[in-house]
Amino acid sequence: KINVNELLTKIRKSLLVNRNVKEAIKVCEQYRGPVASVIKAGLLRYGHTAEDIEKTIENAALYELDRLEKRLGLLATTANVAPMLGFLGTVTGMIKSFATLAEQGLTNPAAVAVGISEALITTATGLIIAIPAQLAYNWFTTKVTRFVRDIETASNMLLETFIEMDAKGGDS
Repeated sequence: KINVNELLTKIRKSLLVNRNVKEAIKVCEQYRGPVASVIKAGLLRYGHTAEDIEKTIENAALYELDRLEKRLGLLATTANVAPMLGFLGTVTGMIKSFATLAEQGLTNPAAVAVGISEALITTATGLIIAIPAQLAYNWFTTKVTRFVRDIETASNMLLETFIEMDAKGGDS
């Protein structure tokens, strides 16, 4: 977790006040995370066309986004499949209960209770797995969304700063 505003302020200072792209790259290297990586990629293309810089930033952002979302699919699948497996266990437990009931009648309630117990245990297990997985998925998805927003803001700031530098005749 980094302070994006602090990073952007330091980069703008390096670029607009000191007119030094290499210094701005060093600032990015002091920070870890997707925002700094994307900004660094854009800084490394300074001097190229705006379209080239934008394409580089876009590719770097896609790479970082892929890295951030790497295991989200596993969490989502777990959150979705666990209750279904629990429900499957519920159905098989109830089938056992009714089979026992058909075989022994109402004379042995304990035998019927075994199947009902299986049904309830599998349902509970499915939910015990699914609820934390869903919470984790939601939490990580929110974090990824924040990173995307920060990357977009930082990228726009960088492109605007390059335009300001070029308008003032900035050298690197």
